Amino acid sequence: MKLKSDDVVAILDDLGIDKAHYIGYSLGGTTGYGVAKHAPERFNSIIIGGMHPYGSAGTNASVDERIEGLKKGMESVVASMEAASGRQLPPELRAAMLDNDPKALIASAIELRDFGGIEDVLPSMTMP
Repeated sequence: MKLKSDDVVAILDDLGIDKAHYIGYSLGGTTGYGVAKHAPERFNSIIIGGMHPYGSAGTNASVDERIEGLKKGMESVVASMEAASGRQLPPELRAAMLDNDPKALIASAIELRDFGGIEDVLPSMTMP
């Protein structure tokens, strides 16, 4: 979470923006929570959807299964999706899925799985 929040701060710095309003959904929510924790002075306000601020480390076995599947490559992931649905994916979706970088998807899955939460920071947050 710290690496992605540092990236957001670096982009703000590069653009010459001292403070911003932030909207994040799902993984973008986790990133926003990271900035709220590590650089709260950079946000005027924060809106998060599809992600809670509470730790979830080690509670999602399905994420570990997803990681193991991704380690086998995108062909294996697509084959599993098709087997589960009982039909082949539409060609455009199949091509898009195969074009994904499994290492990047693994990194995102690990970040979500290991998200430690920001419960300790919530009481001190002053931005709406």
